Amino acid sequence: MTTKRLVLDAVFAALTIILYCFVKFPLPFIFPSFLELNFSMLPILLCLFMLSWKDAAIVAILRILGKYAIVGSSTMNVGELADLLMSFIVLIIVALVYKKSQNIFVLLASIILSWILAGVITNVFVNIPLYIKLMGLTKESLANMCSVIPGITADNFMSKYLLFAVVPFNFLLSFIVGLFTVLVYKRLKNVYDLIGNKNK
Repeated sequence: MTTKRLVLDAVFAALTIILYCFVKFPLPFIFPSFLELNFSMLPILLCLFMLSWKDAAIVAILRILGKYAIVGSSTMNVGELADLLMSFIVLIIVALVYKKSQNIFVLLASIILSWILAGVITNVFVNIPLYIKLMGLTKESLANMCSVIPGITADNFMSKYLLFAVVPFNFLLSFIVGLFTVLVYKRLKNVYDLIGNKNK
């Protein structure tokens, strides 16, 4: 791995850690207040397109380690585990699509669909079960935390939460991050390649 590549990995890691720890925007009147817009996947996706999925996976791991070092975990590691799993699912799917097509619409669609899929998977198999098991929450308490969703109860919590919170929230976030990514990554990659050529 070249020095230039290591430097860029470090830059992406620093950016994603800052975004992950400090730049968050809740939308409490639309979604449950614990769902916050977090743009830390942006540097990870840029790293994927500019370098490789391996570099992006390293940056995704450093994002979690950096958060532990700076602010720790407020979710008994559940949120961080889910975020890491989500990032890997998105990276794997988008990387496979990227090998077949670099059309911006195809890439944007792959980011959005993989992100929504990852959100559903992690909430069904990681977030909700572990929050109930480790933090002593119940479906009743979770439903109360999601009272912004009309008609949500303990009995229909999972289906309502997925349909009216997880899916639309992840669609919105992935669209914002994905659109910015596909619009700028080629320009950044050209600059990166140009710097490499000048140094030869």
